[in-house]
Amino acid sequence: MTKPLAVIAGVSLGAYRRARNPIDRRGWTVLVIPSEKEDKHDLRGIWKKVLCRVDRARCDGVHLFLIHGKNSDRPTFEELKERSYRAVWLPADVYRQYGQPVFGQALNDLLCFEERWRDSIRPSLNSPLLLPEGVFRAARHASDAWKRARMVHARRDDLRHVANVISRFREVHRRQDHWIDERRLMYCHGPHHAIHVSNWRKRKLTFDIPTGFHFDVQHERSRPFTLRARDGSHNFDQYTNVDPHGYVRGGS
Repeated sequence: MTKPLAVIAGVSLGAYRRARNPIDRRGWTVLVIPSEKEDKHDLRGIWKKVLCRVDRARCDGVHLFLIHGKNSDRPTFEELKERSYRAVWLPADVYRQYGQPVFGQALNDLLCFEERWRDSIRPSLNSPLLLPEGVFRAARHASDAWKRARMVHARRDDLRHVANVISRFREVHRRQDHWIDERRLMYCHGPHHAIHVSNWRKRKLTFDIPTGFHFDVQHERSRPFTLRARDGSHNFDQYTNVDPHGYVRGGS
């Protein structure tokens, strides 16, 4: 059975070279991708390399522990990959200790939190988190479930609160065999139709999406409807198929 992959990316090249303590955590594969700069914690120059490595990884989900000195740059990195993987920004007081025993203990604590996240938050086939964020129109008090699941952090959050948000989402939007949103659009698990998609669309929040998995979407009263998907607005008379990342896959 494959292990989850923890990627530490962006630590300065100098700190990486000076490290004396190997990083090891039972149950995880740990990969370090250092910055190209000797004395700066920087993701910019290595970001494509990071994405290439994780997109090809054979593992049970990718957890990115990211280091970047300029906070204002962070949304750029988050926007690209946060929906496929789990991205955690390492606090400065942690990554500055890279290579020392205290860093190993801090990372161990973070990985313990990630294991609890995997047990209580990580999507499964029946999780509302597989629904396409921004396409499925959730009730106001449940609409931040996806963001809360992505952004929850060991230093500031309680996983129970996020689990409660997801539970409320299920109570409001789940019916016996389908999900239903505020527009009365029904999302049912459709038969799997395999098509080629980018590697990052094969995962969501570290979960490997089965090949061809999608939702069949139609109005509860069989009315025409408009779907504002990731690739633009589409009008349908009867139904459409949409994947967990919000891309339309045909319809009529």
